[in-house]
Amino acid sequence: HVGNNEYYEIYNTLKEILFLQQYLSLNQIPHLFVSADIYLEDNAICRRHNEDISFRSLYSQINWNNWYLFPAGVESNETITPRGFYQWAIENKYNIGSDGHPLELAHQDATELIKERFNELVKKPVQ
Repeated sequence: HVGNNEYYEIYNTLKEILFLQQYLSLNQIPHLFVSADIYLEDNAICRRHNEDISFRSLYSQINWNNWYLFPAGVESNETITPRGFYQWAIENKYNIGSDGHPLELAHQDATELIKERFNELVKKPVQ
C-alpha cells in the first residue's frame, strides 16, 4: 500500500525537499523555498509521527531558514502563525479558481512580498 496514506505522503515530501536542499547547497546555488500550504511547517502532522526516527531525522535536517512563510491575513485572528500561499491568499480574500488555486493577482502580490527575501539570498535584485 505504498503511497496511499498520509504518512507516506509526508515522508516522501520531506525526503524530496531534503534531497533538493542538499543538491542546491552542495552546488552553492542560492535558494528559497515557498510553501503552498503550511502543513509541513506547522509541524502538527509531524508531531503525530514523532515516534518514527526516520521521520524525525528528515524533518530535523531541513533548513527552515531558507523558507518564505507568509504573514497571517489582514482579517485573521492569528497574528503570529505564518501561512502558506493558499492560506495567505484565502485570508486576504483573493479570487480562487475552480480548481482551488489562487488566481493571478494573488501570485503578483505574493511575488512582491517574497522579492526582498529572495534578493537577499541571490544578491541580484529582481526587477
